[in-house]
Amino acid sequence: MERLILPRLWDIVGDKITRYQTGFRRGQSTLNNLYRLYSEISSILNSRNPHVSTAFLDLKAAFDRVWHPGLLYKLAKMGIRGKAWLWIKDFLQNRSIRVVHNSSVSDLFSISAGVPQGAVLSPFLFLVYINDLAECAADSGCEIALFADDVAVWARNPSTSAAGDAAVQRFLDLATEWAQQWLVIFGQSKTQTVRFTRKRNLPALPALTLTGFHLADVPHYKYLGVIMQSDLKWDQQVEKVRGSVSRVVGMISRFITPGKPPGFKCVKQMSEALVAPIISYGQPIWRADKNQQASLDKLVAQPIRRCLSLPKGSTPTQPLLCEAGVMNCESIYNLAALRFGHQLLKLDAKDPCKQLLFSHTNTITVEINRVQRSTDVSYESTAEMKAARKTIDKLQFDVWVFDSSTANHLKGIKLNYGTSSYLLHDSRAICNVRARLRFDKASLHASLAQRRIVQDPNCALCHVPETVEHCILHCQRFDNLRTTCKSALLAQNIPFNIATVLGDTTGLSPALTRHLLDTTSSYLLGMHAIRRL
Repeated sequence: MERLILPRLWDIVGDKITRYQTGFRRGQSTLNNLYRLYSEISSILNSRNPHVSTAFLDLKAAFDRVWHPGLLYKLAKMGIRGKAWLWIKDFLQNRSIRVVHNSSVSDLFSISAGVPQGAVLSPFLFLVYINDLAECAADSGCEIALFADDVAVWARNPSTSAAGDAAVQRFLDLATEWAQQWLVIFGQSKTQTVRFTRKRNLPALPALTLTGFHLADVPHYKYLGVIMQSDLKWDQQVEKVRGSVSRVVGMISRFITPGKPPGFKCVKQMSEALVAPIISYGQPIWRADKNQQASLDKLVAQPIRRCLSLPKGSTPTQPLLCEAGVMNCESIYNLAALRFGHQLLKLDAKDPCKQLLFSHTNTITVEINRVQRSTDVSYESTAEMKAARKTIDKLQFDVWVFDSSTANHLKGIKLNYGTSSYLLHDSRAICNVRARLRFDKASLHASLAQRRIVQDPNCALCHVPETVEHCILHCQRFDNLRTTCKSALLAQNIPFNIATVLGDTTGLSPALTRHLLDTTSSYLLGMHAIRRL
């Protein structure tokens, strides 16, 4: 029943809910509020104001303290009357709760406040209840950003920082009256002020007050899951993300045991489902620098490296991510920027975020347009956005291939972007053998000598450097296996060379791809049985 009524209620009051409220609204997200806040704070500071005071407000037990008579009054004021109003009144009244613990059950207690937890209508009713808080901002000359009960307030284009502080205090005075009228309580511990500034040292500033308590001045605030620092830098946000990624990567890595499931496909799926969203959340509002990205990339690659039994210290990160078809931090940021720009274009023309998108001086808009140019993907095109992931994967692959500072054995073998075919076809055992050979990290003397594990790089039988190429193409101990593999490949007009043996399937049909991988798997496992690779 609620699902039938909710769209009709939105039809009545949808345009009366303030456009600064992004919670529980189609096409809106926390990114919209972060975008507005960061953009407008930056703009004010660029106009040579020494600081911008922003108040972050916490509504204590917000959904549980909705006063029913006040909510019904506001619903009627917004145009919901007659049978719809009576139905909502019956929906709210005569409700009771009780506590259940194991087999113990408390008595029932009637409740006269709050919207039912988990009900389809509850978010809508809450938005109606706090909607007029935006009027306090308008009357005091402030901007407000609402995401359900998360509130941020700052002055609208203040002439001076002092004028901005006065405007924010006027809002807090009006919010005090609003809270008293509608029986709302602000939580003191989480209601705080950040003085955004680009100066190293600010003089002591008068504290802002709300409902009789002083708002604590803090150097940073976790707003909608993103840590906003007073200097508009992202060091603490990056550290928070790094800590979260590290914990998830550690959890995934604990499941990976040599010679046992899970295999590569499962590990990759877990990484992309659990790790990538942690990094991408809040982007493109925040961004890690190159060193921070490199540190995060190592964490992203860790489960893949562990799954393929590659050495920890000497396995290069970017080639491994390209081999697995996993996005690095730069690619994650680029995709997030394009998707956010595409999402903003769908908004109504009056939406404040869409207006910011067309500002040539907005730093985030500049970044989105830079990504659009560098990836050659137009976020205005739905068709190009559907293929954006593949385009960005190819760009990541091309950047690695053409990076002259990273000479790598794999560049001559991996010729296409995306996950290498053998990783999706082979068993875990052969995946590991093939990966170690492709990365030149096998237990061959030439590789061990290069890593300073042994001194002699030569093959014990052939007395020449025991390289990957030597073992696959020339070593005498594998002659019989080599002849069998070579015959099977040539019978299907597949050349026998180091690239095909190590899994290069470029230009082959699915049937020939399976034939190549099955044939070379037998060859490599036979080699591994004779000489541990």
